[in-house]
Amino acid sequence: MSVIKKWLFAICAIILMNGCAPLRMPVIVRNAPIEMYKYAYISPTKELTSSIGGTYGGQYGIYGSSTTKSVNPSDVIAGILIKEGYIILPELKPELSNETLIVNYGESGRRNRGLVLSALVITSCTLSNEEKAEKLVKETLKDYLYHPDSYEPISTRVDSMFIDVTTIEPIMKISDEIKNLISKINRCERKIESAESSMDIFAPNGYSSQYSRGEYSRAKKEKEEAKSDLNKYTKKLSEQLASLKENVAKYHKGEFTGWAVSHRFRSLNGAGSMTIPGEMIFFCDEEFTTCGGYETDKFEDFVKILNAVDEATSDEDVIDYFKENNFLL
Repeated sequence: MSVIKKWLFAICAIILMNGCAPLRMPVIVRNAPIEMYKYAYISPTKELTSSIGGTYGGQYGIYGSSTTKSVNPSDVIAGILIKEGYIILPELKPELSNETLIVNYGESGRRNRGLVLSALVITSCTLSNEEKAEKLVKETLKDYLYHPDSYEPISTRVDSMFIDVTTIEPIMKISDEIKNLISKINRCERKIESAESSMDIFAPNGYSSQYSRGEYSRAKKEKEEAKSDLNKYTKKLSEQLASLKENVAKYHKGEFTGWAVSHRFRSLNGAGSMTIPGEMIFFCDEEFTTCGGYETDKFEDFVKILNAVDEATSDEDVIDYFKENNFLL
């Protein structure tokens, strides 16, 4: 690094050798250790021009002369890096990202007395979390969107997560089963009520007809079957509620498990006739190698169920919540 640093100061001397006033020294910003890299990519730069001139006069008038010199910073930087053993890449290659330096040349501006070289920034090709997330999300959305080629990212926010994402699908599935069981229990209760009403109407007495006795027997049988089903569904509901509470407790893991990515984008609708916005939340592993996503509205409904379970003081509280919000999920 010390050798490269010396050469960078030499670049400044070459570029600024014709300046006519004291200029600031260059600033070298190193965002990552460079010893571990084999390749280098230099951002394209424009040719810089520096001139000096003067005037003199005689009996025939005033005359002037000037000298102009030009240099392209990227050419100079490339020469130095090649001499140090780096392989210069004409373009960035994803497969070499972990071994590639990105070199950006910056210029602070122009002054009347020359050019000022302000910074030479050397960074690695390591992607930020947002960049990693967008790349992974784009791949994931290929199987979700009607027209993947129309996908355009709008915004991405990455937050640390402390949940067990493997419990999300089980919680959603259990919640659906609970809703179904509550619906079945309600039907059983209505059948029992209807059967009991029929039994009261056709209750046998000394004047009962054969038809009345038959209706009474039919209603009694329906009540017994409905009560049997009610007991069965009630038992299953109790089991599902226990499983729901268990999975919700696991969901709140309390230790870092990866990244929650809130992502907004736009893409063509199914007919391909108009661009529509989309908003999803994705859960990615620590290395951004896998992720799963949910539409934001659906996940917000999921969170409401979590809150209901967390705040409930009894199974009846959870059951009441599902009865009041049976449209969720």
